[in-house]
Amino acid sequence: MGRKNKSRIAWHYCYDNHINEILESAKLLPPCEVNTLNSPEETDEMRNSKDYMSDKRLLLFSENAVWEPASYRSKTFWSATVPYMDIPLLKLEDYAKYEVGVYRIGVSTKHLKPYSQLCREVHMPVAMDAGLIVVARKIGGNPFQWWGSTKPVPQEKWVAIQKYVDGVWVDMFDENGEAVA
Repeated sequence: MGRKNKSRIAWHYCYDNHINEILESAKLLPPCEVNTLNSPEETDEMRNSKDYMSDKRLLLFSENAVWEPASYRSKTFWSATVPYMDIPLLKLEDYAKYEVGVYRIGVSTKHLKPYSQLCREVHMPVAMDAGLIVVARKIGGNPFQWWGSTKPVPQEKWVAIQKYVDGVWVDMFDENGEAVA
């Protein structure tokens, strides 16, 4: 008897600097579709390479229902004495401390592909994949829980939108799509 392919929820973790854009557009986009500006260091040869920006073509999700450490961001501070200082926010508590809102959007894994399959699809160099995995594991991430897409994921495929508030994930909308107070 074969194993049933049971669909699970995977979460896309995001932050207050993008949540309004996501909600207004009603879709999640791979990073390369969010910002299409090329950096000045890029060459035509790089842009035409089949593995160019392979990691930026991945819209990633995690089955980790508490928090995906590899989705962390940094908080940048500017001061008169120091041009800038980046502080990595590796734990959920760090985001609360620095007043950065954390959100997550849940999608059934039946609409996503496993991370390893996505890496092959975007021709991610083996060294890049290995480097991402090493860093993720060092901070508590588990690549075996990663899913994703190379295409936009429309709101119709979302099963939940939650915000991290006082140590708890709270639904932002009820089953009718009404904002929860």
